[in-house]
Amino acid sequence: MLSDVLGLSDIPAASDQLRCDATSINYMKGALLYSDTISTVSPTYARELQMPFYGEGLDDIFRERSWCLHGILNGIDTTQWN
Repeated sequence: MLSDVLGLSDIPAASDQLRCDATSINYMKGALLYSDTISTVSPTYARELQMPFYGEGLDDIFRERSWCLHGILNGIDTTQWN
């Protein structure tokens, strides 16, 4: 499939890590698998991404890589920066 879409030979590691199903590839999936850190807009959203309803088919990867999934809360800590 990678050769059809990208003109690349099917590299076993890449095809397994990018493939969603028999007819599609997902670059976000590859990015999540190769990232050192995954950041989101809030701690709540980081937890939600690990649920099937919110994970859009990538929830299993978010759960497997929860150790590097961080939600960054917007704003400043007014107790620290008073």
